[in-house]
Amino acid sequence: MPLNFNFITAFPQVIDSYFKEGVVGGALKKNLWSYQLIDLRKFGNGVHHSIDDRPYSGSDGMLITAPVLEKSLAAVGVLLGNTQNQNSGHKLIYLSPQGKVFNQKMALQWHKQTTHYTLICGRYGGIDQRVLTAYPAIEEISIGDYIISGGELAACVLTDTLVRLIPNTLGHHESHINDSFSGPLGLLEPPLFTRPAVWNTHSVPPILLSGDHKRVAHAQEMLSYWVTVKKRPEVLLALNLPPSFIKMAEQFYNQLSEEDKKSFGI
Repeated sequence: MPLNFNFITAFPQVIDSYFKEGVVGGALKKNLWSYQLIDLRKFGNGVHHSIDDRPYSGSDGMLITAPVLEKSLAAVGVLLGNTQNQNSGHKLIYLSPQGKVFNQKMALQWHKQTTHYTLICGRYGGIDQRVLTAYPAIEEISIGDYIISGGELAACVLTDTLVRLIPNTLGHHESHINDSFSGPLGLLEPPLFTRPAVWNTHSVPPILLSGDHKRVAHAQEMLSYWVTVKKRPEVLLALNLPPSFIKMAEQFYNQLSEEDKKSFGI
């Protein structure tokens, strides 16, 4: 069944423009997934279709109001007090810096369980807290510990990650398995090289030119470990790699020449 996304947003054109190009746009043309845009302003108040108001606390910024969000959610069949979405193949997500941080492991798990997503894109100072209380199925999700101007870009990031997992989206479906965080060990991708073999006196390390596919595959697995050690050591803390693997990686490292270590960036 194709994936389907609903985007509840004040700026539908931001999302619409993103999905016209690239592999995700190509998957859309193949009908591997679909989306619809729910413009919050269609449910706004007054001549100007206002969707926001000042917070009672006197804090800076404006909040998207609860009645506007209620109407927009009803437009995609999400009713007030609904608690079933998470268990019915439908995720209801509010993109928020206060949410659980989205990652590849989460994407892979969702991909196995969920076919329908409704993404609420916050703007201004956020949304009325009562919406989160009234809709228990809402999951708050963040794409990182930083602030952007609205949830549209975050929604596009999340959607792009999920759509790439659909078979026939990528040129080679197995490609995503080799991505950083996606392999069986959850390590970063190893260093990659392409033609020419020598560029400005910098050569591709000989081990990758050996033609021995088994040896190259082993080297890439070991290099994934050392790249993770060097660039994202905190990732290793959650992986619980077996001691035998770490010992093997250390032996591999000790056998490399200093020139190869430099070439590999480790």
